[in-house]
Amino acid sequence: MDDAPYPVLVLEADGQVAGLNDAASDLLPSATTGRPLGFPSWLATAGGAEASGPVSGKVGDRVFSAHPSSLPGDRTAWWMVEETAYQSAVDELRTERERT
Repeated sequence: MDDAPYPVLVLEADGQVAGLNDAASDLLPSATTGRPLGFPSWLATAGGAEASGPVSGKVGDRVFSAHPSSLPGDRTAWWMVEETAYQSAVDELRTERERT
């Protein structure tokens, strides 16, 4: 998991952190193995293996989408992809369209 190109967080079905790579640990310093994920709330409440697709939200001033992968034992790996630059461009385009 540590060689993954993205932050990866593995959650148990009950929302407890089962594991995380170094990138996820740096991004979410409060995430602790064996404890419930409390932050970010948009990911903590996303559900586990039954999650139907990606969820997204902010972590600080950065925007991420988290993509679920089902794992054995009712665990879910969440691959976190940063979309800050993309979201900024979308927001700028929306503002420009509203202006004209």
